[in-house]
Amino acid sequence: MSRDACEGVSRDTHECPRGDSLHRRTSAGASRETEVVGLIARGHTDAEIARLLWLSLWTVGDHLESVFEKTGVRSRGEPTSRLFFDHYLPRLGG
Repeated sequence: MSRDACEGVSRDTHECPRGDSLHRRTSAGASRETEVVGLIARGHTDAEIARLLWLSLWTVGDHLESVFEKTGVRSRGEPTSRLFFDHYLPRLGG
């Protein structure tokens, strides 16, 4: 599932405001967190993520909380917007 979950989400470096890599900070030893972030980026709800990854809603919440703490984001939309603005928009010439 990990390849499909992150399809369309680059695994390249994405800079955080603190200068750390968003990818490095979310995936170092945490492949399940990376899967959850990939599914968020694809627009899935917590319930859908739980069903797709065979997790409880509480476990999905724990993974999200861990990602938020590691990256310094405050909402589920921030990782997606950072990936877009830091990676894809520059490639589009924006």
